[in-house]
Amino acid sequence: MKNNKKIILVGGCFDILHIGHLRLLEKAKKLGDVLMVGINDDLFIKKTKGKNRPIIPAKQRREILLGLKCVDKVFVTNMALYDDRNLIKYSPDVLVFGTEKAKLKRRKKIAKEVEDKFPKIKTVFLNSGVNYVSTTKIENKIIKK
Repeated sequence: MKNNKKIILVGGCFDILHIGHLRLLEKAKKLGDVLMVGINDDLFIKKTKGKNRPIIPAKQRREILLGLKCVDKVFVTNMALYDDRNLIKYSPDVLVFGTEKAKLKRRKKIAKEVEDKFPKIKTVFLNSGVNYVSTTKIENKIIKK
């Protein structure tokens, strides 16, 4: 805890903000005092998600997230959010992972690695309660229309 404040860290692209993102962030905020969101920069997303992404530039995604009442801080990173350098720099008390089925196995592996390297950081998995929406599904629906 920093200044007696429990820091919660959530990360991702947050490319097209949707209800699943909002609900996950709101649940994460309830775990502590300061909700910090790490977002990947445009080049990182392009490399990992493909040439048509991101749809919304990082500067705008950051501003949108800061507009949510549950979000206290947002940083943009050019590396994987859970890279050691980010964890050392922002020193969260809790890391939150979403439970999307397609990414769960990989996220559990990352959580284990984080806990092994940084025993003071607790990892938590939260379900947004929305399994039917994703940025990719939204993008595909728009393209089909």
